[in-house]
Amino acid sequence: MSMKGNENSREPSLEPSRVRSHGSLHEPGRGPQPVRLTILGRQYEIGYGEDAAAQGGSNDAGRHSEQQIGEQRTEQRVAAVLKEKQDEQSGELFWELRWKERVEEQEGLTFCTATIQPNLLILERKGAVNTRMEIREGAETTCLYTTAMGSLPMTIRTHRVAVRRSAAALIVRAEYDLLDWGFHSVVTLRAETRRLGMD
Repeated sequence: MSMKGNENSREPSLEPSRVRSHGSLHEPGRGPQPVRLTILGRQYEIGYGEDAAAQGGSNDAGRHSEQQIGEQRTEQRVAAVLKEKQDEQSGELFWELRWKERVEEQEGLTFCTATIQPNLLILERKGAVNTRMEIREGAETTCLYTTAMGSLPMTIRTHRVAVRRSAAALIVRAEYDLLDWGFHSVVTLRAETRRLGMD
Protein backbone atom coordinates (compact mmCIF):
# COMPACT_ATOMS: atom_id res chain seq x y z
CA MET A 1 0.00 0.00 0.00
CA SER A 2 2.28 2.73 -1.25
CA MET A 3 1.53 6.31 -0.31
CA LYS A 4 2.15 9.32 -2.49
CA GLY A 5 1.78 12.96 -1.58
CA ASN A 6 3.23 16.08 -0.10
CA GLU A 7 6.75 15.46 1.25
CA ASN A 8 6.44 18.61 3.39
CA SER A 9 3.42 17.46 5.39
CA ARG A 10 3.84 18.00 9.11
CA GLU A 11 2.37 15.97 11.94
CA PRO A 12 1.34 17.59 15.23
CA SER A 13 3.30 16.46 18.30
CA LEU A 14 1.05 14.49 20.63
CA GLU A 15 1.35 13.07 24.10
CA PRO A 16 -1.08 10.42 25.36
CA SER A 17 -3.82 11.94 27.47
CA ARG A 18 -6.93 10.87 29.31
CA VAL A 19 -9.81 12.19 27.24
CA ARG A 20 -12.36 14.31 29.10
CA SER A 21 -15.31 16.31 27.84
CA HIS A 22 -15.32 20.09 27.87
CA GLY A 23 -15.85 22.91 25.43
CA SER A 24 -18.31 23.61 22.63
CA LEU A 25 -17.17 21.00 20.13
CA HIS A 26 -17.50 18.02 22.46
CA GLU A 27 -20.86 17.40 24.10
CA PRO A 28 -22.14 13.81 24.60
CA GLY A 29 -25.46 13.26 22.86
CA ARG A 30 -25.08 16.25 20.57
CA GLY A 31 -25.95 15.59 16.93
CA PRO A 32 -23.36 15.20 14.15
CA GLN A 33 -21.33 18.36 13.55
CA PRO A 34 -19.67 19.37 10.27
CA VAL A 35 -15.89 19.59 10.64
CA ARG A 36 -12.81 20.10 8.52
CA LEU A 37 -10.80 16.86 8.57
CA THR A 38 -7.09 16.81 7.81
CA ILE A 39 -5.53 13.37 7.29
CA LEU A 40 -1.74 13.17 7.45
CA GLY A 41 0.02 9.95 6.49
CA ARG A 42 3.65 8.92 6.84
CA GLN A 43 4.85 5.52 5.69
CA TYR A 44 8.14 3.75 5.07
CA GLU A 45 9.36 0.22 4.50
CA ILE A 46 10.64 -1.72 7.48
CA GLY A 47 14.19 -3.07 7.01
CA TYR A 48 14.42 -6.63 8.23
CA GLY A 49 17.21 -9.19 8.63
CA GLU A 50 20.82 -8.20 8.06
CA ASP A 51 19.99 -4.60 7.13
CA ALA A 52 18.25 -4.00 10.46
CA ALA A 53 20.86 -5.94 12.45
CA ALA A 54 23.64 -3.87 10.88
CA GLN A 55 22.04 -0.77 12.40
CA GLY A 56 21.88 -2.30 15.86
CA GLY A 57 18.27 -3.45 15.67
CA SER A 58 16.16 -6.51 15.03
CA ASN A 59 12.60 -7.38 14.04
CA ASP A 60 11.57 -7.27 17.71
CA ALA A 61 13.65 -4.29 18.79
CA GLY A 62 10.95 -1.71 18.08
CA ARG A 63 10.33 0.94 15.49
CA HIS A 64 13.22 3.24 16.47
CA SER A 65 15.90 0.70 15.51
CA GLU A 66 14.40 -0.36 12.17
CA GLN A 67 15.80 0.85 8.89
CA GLN A 68 13.71 3.49 7.12
CA ILE A 69 13.49 2.97 3.36
CA GLY A 70 11.57 5.07 0.82
CA GLU A 71 9.69 7.26 3.27
CA GLN A 72 6.58 8.87 1.76
CA ARG A 73 4.05 11.35 3.12
CA THR A 74 0.49 12.28 2.22
CA GLU A 75 -1.88 15.07 3.18
CA GLN A 76 -5.61 15.13 2.51
CA ARG A 77 -8.32 17.61 3.54
CA VAL A 78 -11.99 16.66 3.36
CA ALA A 79 -15.37 17.69 4.78
CA ALA A 80 -16.54 15.31 7.50
CA VAL A 81 -19.07 14.97 10.31
CA LEU A 82 -18.15 14.33 13.94
CA LYS A 83 -20.34 12.92 16.70
CA GLU A 84 -19.33 12.46 20.33
CA LYS A 85 -20.83 9.50 22.15
CA GLN A 86 -20.66 7.93 25.60
CA ASP A 87 -20.47 4.24 26.41
CA GLU A 88 -23.51 3.35 28.51
CA GLN A 89 -21.65 0.78 30.63
CA SER A 90 -18.23 2.31 31.21
CA GLY A 91 -19.14 5.99 30.85
CA GLU A 92 -16.10 6.46 28.57
CA LEU A 93 -16.38 9.05 25.82
CA PHE A 94 -15.67 8.12 22.23
CA TRP A 95 -15.99 9.83 18.87
CA GLU A 96 -17.21 8.85 15.43
CA LEU A 97 -15.92 10.59 12.28
CA ARG A 98 -17.49 10.01 8.86
CA TRP A 99 -16.26 11.16 5.44
CA LYS A 100 -15.97 10.14 1.79
CA GLU A 101 -12.83 9.64 -0.26
CA ARG A 102 -11.83 8.59 -3.75
CA VAL A 103 -8.97 6.07 -3.86
CA GLU A 104 -6.44 6.22 -6.69
CA GLU A 105 -6.85 3.50 -9.33
CA GLN A 106 -10.28 2.52 -7.92
CA GLU A 107 -13.65 3.46 -9.41
CA GLY A 108 -16.33 4.97 -7.19
CA LEU A 109 -16.31 6.46 -3.71
CA THR A 110 -15.27 4.89 -0.44
CA PHE A 111 -17.30 5.73 2.69
CA CYS A 112 -15.05 6.01 5.74
CA THR A 113 -15.74 5.83 9.47
CA ALA A 114 -13.22 6.38 12.24
CA THR A 115 -14.19 5.34 15.76
CA ILE A 116 -11.88 6.96 18.30
CA GLN A 117 -11.40 5.82 21.89
CA PRO A 118 -8.50 6.18 24.32
CA ASN A 119 -5.75 3.85 23.00
CA LEU A 120 -7.93 2.61 20.12
CA LEU A 121 -8.65 3.74 16.55
CA ILE A 122 -10.98 1.72 14.31
CA LEU A 123 -10.83 2.69 10.62
CA GLU A 124 -13.61 1.23 8.48
CA ARG A 125 -13.97 1.67 4.71
CA LYS A 126 -16.87 0.54 2.54
CA GLY A 127 -17.25 0.95 -1.22
CA ALA A 128 -14.41 0.90 -3.74
CA VAL A 129 -12.18 -0.26 -0.87
CA ASN A 130 -13.42 -2.42 2.00
CA THR A 131 -11.56 -2.95 5.24
CA ARG A 132 -11.91 -2.67 9.01
CA MET A 133 -8.62 -1.89 10.73
CA GLU A 134 -8.54 -2.20 14.52
CA ILE A 135 -5.53 -0.17 15.66
CA ARG A 136 -5.21 -0.90 19.39
CA GLU A 137 -2.20 0.32 21.36
CA GLY A 138 0.11 -2.53 22.38
CA ALA A 139 -1.85 -5.17 20.43
CA GLU A 140 -1.56 -7.15 17.21
CA THR A 141 -4.74 -7.48 15.11
CA THR A 142 -5.64 -8.80 11.64
CA CYS A 143 -8.02 -7.72 8.88
CA LEU A 144 -8.57 -7.92 5.12
CA TYR A 145 -7.98 -5.12 2.59
CA THR A 146 -10.48 -5.78 -0.22
CA THR A 147 -10.85 -4.11 -3.63
CA ALA A 148 -12.34 -5.17 -6.96
CA MET A 149 -8.98 -6.85 -7.70
CA GLY A 150 -9.19 -9.14 -4.67
CA SER A 151 -8.34 -9.29 -0.96
CA LEU A 152 -5.06 -9.02 0.91
CA PRO A 153 -4.47 -9.89 4.59
CA MET A 154 -3.10 -7.27 6.96
CA THR A 155 -1.54 -7.93 10.35
CA ILE A 156 -1.34 -4.71 12.35
CA ARG A 157 1.10 -4.28 15.25
CA THR A 158 0.25 -1.02 17.01
CA HIS A 159 2.91 0.89 18.93
CA ARG A 160 0.88 3.88 20.04
CA VAL A 161 -2.49 5.63 19.80
CA ALA A 162 -2.66 9.17 21.23
CA VAL A 163 -5.79 11.34 21.47
CA ARG A 164 -5.86 15.10 22.12
CA ARG A 165 -8.85 17.39 22.12
CA SER A 166 -9.89 20.96 22.78
CA ALA A 167 -13.05 22.99 22.32
CA ALA A 168 -12.23 23.46 18.63
CA ALA A 169 -10.34 20.31 17.60
CA LEU A 170 -10.02 16.57 18.06
CA ILE A 171 -6.70 14.96 17.07
CA VAL A 172 -5.78 11.28 17.02
CA ARG A 173 -2.40 9.90 15.99
CA ALA A 174 -1.74 6.21 15.46
CA GLU A 175 1.66 4.59 14.92
CA TYR A 176 1.72 0.98 13.72
CA ASP A 177 3.36 -1.67 11.51
CA LEU A 178 1.68 -3.53 8.65
CA LEU A 179 3.64 -6.73 9.13
CA ASP A 180 2.46 -8.64 6.02
CA TRP A 181 3.31 -5.70 3.76
CA GLY A 182 6.52 -4.60 5.49
CA PHE A 183 5.45 -1.00 6.17
CA HIS A 184 5.59 1.24 9.23
CA SER A 185 2.82 3.87 9.24
CA VAL A 186 1.90 6.98 11.18
CA VAL A 187 -1.60 8.36 10.58
CA THR A 188 -2.93 11.59 12.08
CA LEU A 189 -6.59 12.65 11.92
CA ARG A 190 -7.37 16.26 12.87
CA ALA A 191 -11.03 17.33 12.99
CA GLU A 192 -11.64 21.03 13.63
CA THR A 193 -14.31 23.68 13.34
CA ARG A 194 -12.19 26.82 13.60
CA ARG A 195 -11.18 26.92 9.92
CA LEU A 196 -14.85 26.68 8.92
CA GLY A 197 -15.76 29.70 11.05
CA MET A 198 -18.09 27.66 13.25
CA ASP A 199 -16.79 28.59 16.70
